[in-house]
Amino acid sequence: MEPRDRVEAVLRGDIPDKIPFTCYEQFIPKSDIDRKLRELGLCYIYMDFPYMGVNTLTPNCDLKTILYTDKNDGKNYKKTIVETPKGELSTLIEDAGFTVWVHEYMYKSAGDFESLKAYIEDMRFEAPEGEVNGFRELYGSDCFVQPCVGFSPLMDLIIMWMGTERFSYEWVDNLGKIEELMECLHRRDLRLMEALCKTDLPVINYCGNISPKIVGRERAEKYIFPVFKEVADIVHKAGKKLAVHFDDNCQIYWDLIAESDIDIIEAFTPSPDTDTTTKQAREMWADKILWVNFPSSQHWAPNNVIEDIVKRIIDENGRKDKLLIGITEDMPPTEWKRSMYAIAEAIDKIRF
Repeated sequence: MEPRDRVEAVLRGDIPDKIPFTCYEQFIPKSDIDRKLRELGLCYIYMDFPYMGVNTLTPNCDLKTILYTDKNDGKNYKKTIVETPKGELSTLIEDAGFTVWVHEYMYKSAGDFESLKAYIEDMRFEAPEGEVNGFRELYGSDCFVQPCVGFSPLMDLIIMWMGTERFSYEWVDNLGKIEELMECLHRRDLRLMEALCKTDLPVINYCGNISPKIVGRERAEKYIFPVFKEVADIVHKAGKKLAVHFDDNCQIYWDLIAESDIDIIEAFTPSPDTDTTTKQAREMWADKILWVNFPSSQHWAPNNVIEDIVKRIIDENGRKDKLLIGITEDMPPTEWKRSMYAIAEAIDKIRF
């Protein structure tokens, strides 16, 4: 089987010839180790897909982006200015490779409420016909196109629009406005899902990065998991699967995840990096696909230990289907070549 064939087999519910091994494409430079890993079966996951598979339109808002390098620190920045019918918004981010550092969020105070609401309500989405399959053909048989299409409303406010500190203040001082913004974001996401379901994407990767220390149980149960239910209904009617990125401690959400209509627990990171083992995850989420992130802390381990970890993940899954092993987090720059090859070799030894 080709690398993408294994990924798609698991997503269909079939048994591949071996466990798929995946990695976000931007983590590995094109090099000799890249070739060797692909020969061993590595499948790249293309997350940075243009437009998330759809075009975003804001007919009543004007966006301007300024890219520059600061002469003092030499770092690259992007300033985005949005002119809305209710006023101006702006954000400033620093390019940091796979991620970004946000120096200014669009929502800086309650004075930005009307502007942000107008911007969100203006968002519309169009799905260019055949674009996803075009990229599949371009990238070839060792890639799988699966863009992350954004966060559910609560997480979107925390991660993209406000930041944790501002969100915390607004939650206490202006809960009504927070809930109103979440409702606007929810309507936006339903429009987005309808557009995404017209694309060739087999999997919609939506939301995640839920930190239990910040969100807690009550907020997740009230504001996040009901959204997953609505999104899953739309996605399933289109014959697609819903993936959610759970890479933090999950124990507080075990039952909520089990009862949800989520199909794929993407980036699930087992102990020792979190509070949940693969065995516990499989017992709790018997019907879910586990897309396991190899624990980041263990890239430092000797090769024989890495092989033991891979075997344990596969053994604790307890079945030949519903499992993929991937890399969804940054790896140590001095260790990743060795550790990635050790993971790929360990997986290759266990054939079905």
